[in-house]
Amino acid sequence: MKKRKLLKINKLQYESVVKDFISQNGLNVQYSYTKDHFYLYSDESTINQLEFRLLG
Repeated sequence: MKKRKLLKINKLQYESVVKDFISQNGLNVQYSYTKDHFYLYSDESTINQLEFRLLG
């Protein structure tokens, strides 16, 4: 069983970086959102990829 991980990002990060990266790479990511933040939930390696993408 793969280890799961949660990532909290702001709406601007989601819209500018993460949204396209997820769709381009066909990543399986569950998410929920509030007015200001997105909470992404997936396996640890996928979240690590997203964190690396955000930090550049």
